[in-house]
Amino acid sequence: MRKIILRGIQVVLVIALIISGYKIYKYRENNQEFDMKNEEIQRTMEKWEDEYPQSLERKNSAEGEVNDQEAINEKERLKIKYLKQQYPDIIGWIRIPGTSIDLPIVQGRDNVFYLNHDYKGNYDPFGTVFMEIANQPDFSDQNTILYGHNVRSGKVFHDLHQYKDQDFLSKAPIIEISYLNGLYRYKIFAAYRADLQDQFRKTSYKEKDIKDYLLLLEKKNLINEETPEKWDKILTLQTCSGDENRWVVHGVKIDE
Repeated sequence: MRKIILRGIQVVLVIALIISGYKIYKYRENNQEFDMKNEEIQRTMEKWEDEYPQSLERKNSAEGEVNDQEAINEKERLKIKYLKQQYPDIIGWIRIPGTSIDLPIVQGRDNVFYLNHDYKGNYDPFGTVFMEIANQPDFSDQNTILYGHNVRSGKVFHDLHQYKDQDFLSKAPIIEISYLNGLYRYKIFAAYRADLQDQFRKTSYKEKDIKDYLLLLEKKNLINEETPEKWDKILTLQTCSGDENRWVVHGVKIDE
């Protein structure tokens, strides 16, 4: 009887090792596939960059010189337009200089599909960065929400957790968003753990709701930054926090 029990324990342990080994293998494989897809779209952008100066030169010659910001906006518009032709659901691009976040933004028909699909629409457990379905794709809402997974290997929105450290903000204070109308820059002013019932995922707020939410921010915000007086043109980045709550980073649009 004792031998049978020991044999059963050995079988269970072997099965557990096989399952664990398979999970580790798949995790590594998913990481490699994510990197390959990111490299692919980066190469697409590099190809466009190589062709862009000639188109810009023709435009400037035909229309006269443009100022720096106009030139930047025009370049970002054309870049996103080009990417959208290759991948129709892409609506923009997010970069946070000082982090590894440098990724396309998509918007689907719901808030579920891109949790486990890439920017091409193919299955990917890491998903991709996607915009709240209730938002306008031109970032014109009072609050625009972007979602991304917290992948432990550092993928997607994992680096947002570095804002738990006040000192990290000085290394990466700005979020850059490229979209079909140009380039927006957002200054980060809040990072905190949010309960699911907290109203950080609303695209618009009534005046009373804003006051209530600002009071909540004062209690929860882990970084020492001034909250904007006007709650408008806010960018909200949301990722997982390791439990049922969410990790949230807010930025406010910088006027150029």
